[in-house]
Amino acid sequence: MANRSGSYVLNGDKLTNAQSFRALRPSGAFFSNLKDMVRFGIALESDGPIKKATLDKMMAAFKLNDGTSAPYGLGFQVSRFRGKDRKGHGGSLSGFRSDFAMFPDDGLTIIVLANLESANPALIANLIADVYIDFPQPATPVQ
Repeated sequence: MANRSGSYVLNGDKLTNAQSFRALRPSGAFFSNLKDMVRFGIALESDGPIKKATLDKMMAAFKLNDGTSAPYGLGFQVSRFRGKDRKGHGGSLSGFRSDFAMFPDDGLTIIVLANLESANPALIANLIADVYIDFPQPATPVQ
């Protein structure tokens, strides 16, 4: 595939190619790029192709049979970061790692795409959020 990035694993101080995985399946292995992910984020905020009422339901914590809430909606992880709602999804497969983080109360969406097995896109997204959002809770040391 033209212009496709390879994925890597850091072994000591040497980068090696990660095993390639080219099968499309519901849990991953989708080919995308930052431009497409930005389009997806804009579409989510524009009341189309998914209506806001439907998206709100998708991004609400799912109630379990015992009445507790799961940290997951219908296709979106639902959490809080430093006192603010954080919604989105991350993933990894064969050296590629990503995080799509939405902070709806602040109108901020952060997309991190990495091609290094040991990358931590969720941490990177949270550090970026720290720059742009005035959080009600203080930052904790980065681990």
